[in-house]
Amino acid sequence: MPYKEWKPEKVYYTVSETAQICGKKNTSAIRFIAEEHEIFPKRSKNFDRKFTKDEVEKLKIICEFRKWSTRELVEHVIFCHDVIKTLENKLKTL
Repeated sequence: MPYKEWKPEKVYYTVSETAQICGKKNTSAIRFIAEEHEIFPKRSKNFDRKFTKDEVEKLKIICEFRKWSTRELVEHVIFCHDVIKTLENKLKTL
């Protein structure tokens, strides 16, 4: 069996990596969205933004929701509410 090189999981992502993950072409869009939603990444010695995996996931969700119309968002919230109610009812019967 050949030796498999171990690669550690990334701890921090740059703005350009985060933009690529979120499907954005501009890094300025990521900086704007992060500031708008009070996501403050750590800074390197050169003052570059370094996003954690959790921050990247939050930004990814926010970017996805920004693509949706208001009607789609409302329908999604109603659907999630219905799912939660159904799960609560099932838990009560256990």
